[in-house]
Amino acid sequence: MELEEDSWLECVTGLGDRHRCRIVALLAQGERCVNDITQSLDLRQNTASHHLKVLRDLGIVTARRDGHDQRWVYYRLNEDRLRVLADVFNEFYESAKTPRFISEVAE
Repeated sequence: MELEEDSWLECVTGLGDRHRCRIVALLAQGERCVNDITQSLDLRQNTASHHLKVLRDLGIVTARRDGHDQRWVYYRLNEDRLRVLADVFNEFYESAKTPRFISEVAE
């Protein structure tokens, strides 16, 4: 799985929100329903839902409905997407150490 430049820049921008970073940190501990997220992070339900939608649209978070009660939605991190992002950041970091990178960015 590769990320186009626009895609990973959108992910970086999306993670630039404090609430989204807090949600990602909470989901790093495991799958949660929106009720758990709102209580753990002291967020209103509509605020949490908005940020979860942004994270889902970016592919950072996935959702699944409870098999027994479809009203419950559980969220988890998309670890494959996060690994790709980590690789992109690492590649960016390594590239940034080269003099050629600075001249390319200036263009």
